[in-house]
Formats: sequence, C-alpha cells, structure tokens
Amino acid sequence: QKRNLKAIRKLIGEIDEKIIEYLAERRKLSREVIDAKNRENIPIRDEKRETELLNELIVKGKKLGLDAHYITSVFQVIIEDSVRLQQSIIQSELNKD
Repeated sequence: QKRNLKAIRKLIGEIDEKIIEYLAERRKLSREVIDAKNRENIPIRDEKRETELLNELIVKGKKLGLDAHYITSVFQVIIEDSVRLQQSIIQSELNKD
C-alpha cells in the first residue's frame, strides 16, 4: 500500500530529528576529541584521517545507493564543523591565560 504525502513527510520529519540528535551527539564527542588530542599531543587537523574517513563513508554510502559527491558534501561540512569547534575550544583555553 502506498503512503500519502502527509505520512511520508511525517517519516521524513522523524528521520530529520534523528539526524539532528546524531549531529549533536557527534559534536559532544568532538569536544572529547580535543581533550584526547591535547593529552596525546596530536594536532587538531589530520588531513590523512579525514581523507580515510571520507573514503570509508563513500564506500558505505555507495553500498546504500548514495552518490559519492553527496556523501563528500555532507561530511565535509560535518568535519569542518568539528575542526572549527576544536579550534574554538583551544582558542578559548589560550585566552584564559
């Protein structure tokens, strides 16, 4: 049986809410990453790691029928947000002194 437009939009809204929740959870973890990087003396930006991550996500996305460009676009924004957040935290820490 085919769903009506209202039902489809309701399902999309539920998925959007989950996406927002996961983004918020990911952002919290990014805050923990900065602590770990500081303890382990690792620079904020790890372009090799970012490339590896994107490649893994593209492979997973393709298996689910998603275009590589789409995956790259979405996750570049997410990664950039994480890097900006980490830089902001470091800057705040430096300004405390």
